Amino acid sequence: MFKRITRTFALLLILALSFSFAAMAKGPFVDVPSDEWFAGAVIEVRDKGLMAGNDLGYFMPYEPLTRAELVIILWRLAGKPVVNYTMPFVDVPEDEWYTEAVRWAAASKIVPGAQGAAFGPNAGVTREAAMTLLWRYAAYCGKDVSLGEKTDISGFKDANKINKNALSAMKWAVAKGIMKGTTSNTLSPADVLNRAQAATVLTRLG
Repeated sequence: MFKRITRTFALLLILALSFSFAAMAKGPFVDVPSDEWFAGAVIEVRDKGLMAGNDLGYFMPYEPLTRAELVIILWRLAGKPVVNYTMPFVDVPEDEWYTEAVRWAAASKIVPGAQGAAFGPNAGVTREAAMTLLWRYAAYCGKDVSLGEKTDISGFKDANKINKNALSAMKWAVAKGIMKGTTSNTLSPADVLNRAQAATVLTRLG
């Protein structure tokens, strides 16, 4: 009887250890293996409270980062400030999880918008739009963003496709090493930033 109990306990212990090692091999989230190129960045943004996964333990690294998600990330970076400001965007209800973050971003001119304009909270944020918000956030924090006026990015063959309103931000992001090319000579400004890329960009923001 004692031997049977001991054998059963040993088997349960082996199974428990196997599951533990398997979980460690998978990384911080079910869909973020520890050997993925973005795993370290995902761990960093999770530990800083900037990004999280869903209730099932998935980070969804290849899902598009939405405009609401990016604004709430910046709001968290800023310390979740509370502002008294009339919401200018008609598509941002008063009781959504991102409402106060958007209110702060509008008040701080990180996401400027005229009264009655649309914000598009669920739309994927493009690479050039994301860099524009990060550039404005850096200026909001009092950082020098003048590199945006001095950097030559003509070596990227799609530099001429960057929206003129995002050009300084993209130049700044490239100069600071925040934005890397999708290839050695393309920036893909109109491509939507996914969550893995966003996590990586945030670790470079400094």
